Amino acid sequence: MKKIKLNFLFAAIIAILIAVSTISKISLAHSPAEEASMDAGTGTLPTSPFYFMKLWGEKISLFFMHDKDARLDKIFDDADLRLSEISKLVLDNQKDKINSAVEDHKKLINMAAELVNSNSGKTLDDLDFNVQMEKRLEEDMDGVVKISTIYGFPNDLTEKLKYDFLIDALTTPVSDINVLVIGKYDELQKNLGNGTFQKNLDELRKKYNVQGLIEQDAQKAIDETSKLLNETDSNPAFTKEHYDEMAQELKSAIDANERGNFVTAKSIAVALGEHIRTEMIVLKPVNDTRNNH
Repeated sequence: MKKIKLNFLFAAIIAILIAVSTISKISLAHSPAEEASMDAGTGTLPTSPFYFMKLWGEKISLFFMHDKDARLDKIFDDADLRLSEISKLVLDNQKDKINSAVEDHKKLINMAAELVNSNSGKTLDDLDFNVQMEKRLEEDMDGVVKISTIYGFPNDLTEKLKYDFLIDALTTPVSDINVLVIGKYDELQKNLGNGTFQKNLDELRKKYNVQGLIEQDAQKAIDETSKLLNETDSNPAFTKEHYDEMAQELKSAIDANERGNFVTAKSIAVALGEHIRTEMIVLKPVNDTRNNH
């Protein structure tokens, strides 16, 4: 009897959550001002009092997914939505409202880490899953780079600290899971044999268009950005102070790469490179007020 009551209670709770989730999605739940602040890519934003319902709905959908590939897609689709929400808020200069989206992004990436740990690391199916995971990590990192580009390069110290905190909060979980993915490759290579492993890895990376979040990949981004930074020498619109700020940012990418945080390193380097390219187009040379550097 007690078991029946518990099952009924559980079913009732699920029904209530589903109903709440559905309510959060209907347009009548939003004021005209709220609707105006939304777009097809993000839906309800963290600024909305209904945002928690949106997260509940996502968690309910994920709860009933037991297929590992489906869970992987759902987790990263939701993580991509968090990045879109953050981009929208940064673009709208509502950076103080992003914390809930940042925290949920971290939780989602940690859930993906559980999928990596559950991978036996013994079969070709495990290898296929690992490569898919690598692809989704790359896509997530691209979303972080987009946020970096939208945010712009902060000159104010307080704003710079907020920016650094945001990028670190988004890239650290991805860097951590990337370490797990690389470790799983070591297991797969040992269990499948080097020949079988390498042949299938190359084929799968080509199939899923995976570049690989590895040291060489991050170093390539650093080298390209370093070259761009050196080219600012010929543009006196870049003052020595601004050059030093960008050089320090590039150093942080180099330091991250040396520590093995390849995702963070590439994200910083690519975002800085985009910033330099934009400024080279926008800024017009003025009288050179910069000392040699």
